[in-house]
Amino acid sequence: MRWLSFSHIASSDRLRLLFATRKANLRLTPLAENNSATIQETSRHLGRLTDAKLIKENSDGPYTVTSYGRLVLILLSSYRFSLRMRLFSLT
Repeated sequence: MRWLSFSHIASSDRLRLLFATRKANLRLTPLAENNSATIQETSRHLGRLTDAKLIKENSDGPYTVTSYGRLVLILLSSYRFSLRMRLFSLT
């Protein structure tokens, strides 16, 4: 099993794809169109997210977030909230 490194989620494009697959099970083309990206670029990002076990491609085509991916999304959301509250309290 390959462990998550921050490089897997360091790209804003990969983060958008991860959050998009959480909301709906989408195929490659709609994901690329929603992100205004090429099919090749989106495929490469999805491959990295798949390698990190954050998403998986179902046998019928759409991508879905794995249990591990949902956990990472929860942690990212908590971190984002904490950062916003910290910045708010500093002003």
